[in-house]
Amino acid sequence: MGLGKFLIAGVSVVLLGAGYVGARSYSTSGGDIASQDLSYRLIIGEEAMRGQKLAAEAPVLRAREGDHVSLLLTAPLPAEVYIHGLELSTTLLPDFETPLAFSAVSPGRYYIHLHNVVCEGQTGDSHVEVAVIEIEPR
Repeated sequence: MGLGKFLIAGVSVVLLGAGYVGARSYSTSGGDIASQDLSYRLIIGEEAMRGQKLAAEAPVLRAREGDHVSLLLTAPLPAEVYIHGLELSTTLLPDFETPLAFSAVSPGRYYIHLHNVVCEGQTGDSHVEVAVIEIEPR
């Protein structure tokens, strides 16, 4: 009976040690969780493009400082997409998936806007918020 308990204890130590080594491989020095590659698909509806959808309904995309973020953007109408604060932009073609990638360097809240869209009841240049990116500190 003593040998059986000894073997169980030995196997438990080996398994715990392997679990610790495996967990450490997912972290960087200092114990922080390593950066991740994140991908978000954002399909922008026509009602959002025309300003008929409230900004409060805009989805929040989350990342952590150091993550690599890839956005795949699709819209039914042509538009210019701009991410305020990150100073990124790209042109969307109708019904074509357009990639936009960046590294999440600075924590904060960044708004994804469409520029030069036609909104009901407005004249001139307008922009519509379609999503928010929240980058949390690591």
